[in-house]
Amino acid sequence: MTHRAMGEEALEEAGVSQNLLRLSVGLEDATDLIDDLKQAFEQTRTQGAR
Repeated sequence: MTHRAMGEEALEEAGVSQNLLRLSVGLEDATDLIDDLKQAFEQTRTQGAR
């Protein structure tokens, strides 16, 4: 079940908030994952400054 199918009360009970970041990773090199996250966060920060 994904969080989208859950009601507000169930989300609260599960500890899922609007500012929760869910990250699912596979078998990748840790450095690659960190670099990918840094790039994504930087894009988000620069897009938000518009």
